[in-house]
Amino acid sequence: MQDIRQTELWGRYLQYQGWKVEMIGGGLGKIQVLVRKLEPLPLALMKTQRFAEGIDLEELDKVRRANRVVYSILEPMEATDRLKKQMAQYGYRQSSSPYLPSKTLIIDLDQPLEVLKGNLSSNARRILGQKKTGVVIRKAELESFYKEWQRWAKTWIMKKEQLVWLVNNGGNQVNMWVSCQNNQMLSGLLTIESRDCLNYFQTWTNDKGRKLGAHYHLVWDSIVKAKEKGLKYYDFEGIYDDRFPIKKWLGFSSFKRRFGGYEKMLPGCYVRWGF
Repeated sequence: MQDIRQTELWGRYLQYQGWKVEMIGGGLGKIQVLVRKLEPLPLALMKTQRFAEGIDLEELDKVRRANRVVYSILEPMEATDRLKKQMAQYGYRQSSSPYLPSKTLIIDLDQPLEVLKGNLSSNARRILGQKKTGVVIRKAELESFYKEWQRWAKTWIMKKEQLVWLVNNGGNQVNMWVSCQNNQMLSGLLTIESRDCLNYFQTWTNDKGRKLGAHYHLVWDSIVKAKEKGLKYYDFEGIYDDRFPIKKWLGFSSFKRRFGGYEKMLPGCYVRWGF
């Protein structure tokens, strides 16, 4: 499964924000490494996130030294005993706080649609079975989506100019969808695609939308669309993890679990200070 942080789009998005993209060897191909200068100092920080396997740490170390990197971040998809040993040899130690979600929920879209429906919780099936709500799903306009996102989001949201860049440069990989009733927006979902996965990237729901269960309709619609498009996975982009507890994540994690799927533990973050 390719994470969005290893897509060309994500690299260009961070280049737009001032990062430099380096490519190094990996077991399944090239791995994207991001470097940012710490102006006005002649130093930099470096992050390599959600790479699948086989990273060449010797080549990565050359990038680190060439850019005078003083702080390095590694967040692999998997951390075998061999990789842990190699990271330790290059001075990386487990951090007490990951930068990306350390646990997520994945739906295998290769399953038949009837199976995916059967994996929904009884509550989710009941809400989706309510035909008289008048909830419809449509693509969103950027201005109205962002305005509602600002108003109803419970967590961090990106700057408007960042969203504009993603939408203008993401092509079919980036989409904004909303659930509506009588042309009133109820919830919104920003998704980003990788080679084989749809990422549930950012979302919001207003008070009326919660009462109607509108976001259930929006999320299920996005799952169906991803499957129809031929994608293999649906990544809910993070759920609550006991290892790194953030209590405010409990509510939306419970919601996400109602769509089935399997929980994927990620190894967290490994960091290195100094040259």
